[in-house]
Amino acid sequence: MAQKKRPKRRGYMLEELASMELLERADDAAQKNAKPLSRRYIEKHNRHRQEELERLREMIMAETLPEPTYRIRRQYVNGKWRNIALQDYYPWRLLNAAVAILLMEDLQPTLLLDVTACIKGRGIHFGLKRLRTAIRRHPEYTHFVKADFCKFYESLPHDSLEAMLRRHYKDERFIRLVMKLTTSLASGEDITKRLEDEARKKRHHAWSGDFRTAGKSVSEQDRP
Repeated sequence: MAQKKRPKRRGYMLEELASMELLERADDAAQKNAKPLSRRYIEKHNRHRQEELERLREMIMAETLPEPTYRIRRQYVNGKWRNIALQDYYPWRLLNAAVAILLMEDLQPTLLLDVTACIKGRGIHFGLKRLRTAIRRHPEYTHFVKADFCKFYESLPHDSLEAMLRRHYKDERFIRLVMKLTTSLASGEDITKRLEDEARKKRHHAWSGDFRTAGKSVSEQDRP
């Protein structure tokens, strides 16, 4: 069987990223998904939108973007206190949205169909439908394992991320920019020690479940 030919790596990505059409698309997408607390920053940006997009375009092409900045906010999410890293809307969240548009166009076709997180048209209902289909096709399997990556973003291997980008792109300037965006947030302490501390904590939730309860609420599962 002939080996499938590997697609050519794309070049001139920085020029695509700096196009006004893409930046305007990213601006619209970022504003649509923004939290209510960001509205005053967005309103400030919109008063000078065209000028700021032009300035962002120039910074991208000249590679003169400043170092990314973050504000850490303590927030209770899904039953756990978390440190949420926040960035200014302009230029960082806008730029992140633009990079995401380009990456998703190339990388989404390489993902398994069962990957549903943050993919348009593949939300929780799509994932639940896929799970129920698998249950019907394989009735011999009655349990599933629930797992999670501890400190995922902080422990993501940077060399693996860069290698993945190089498999798809040959524009060194674009790769440098993406790595700058994705690896600029330091954990502030040794990540290995944090992972070991997490492993020592007692976990009081179930790590497995019955397939027959998939998609049901806790109250529904507890009913006789």
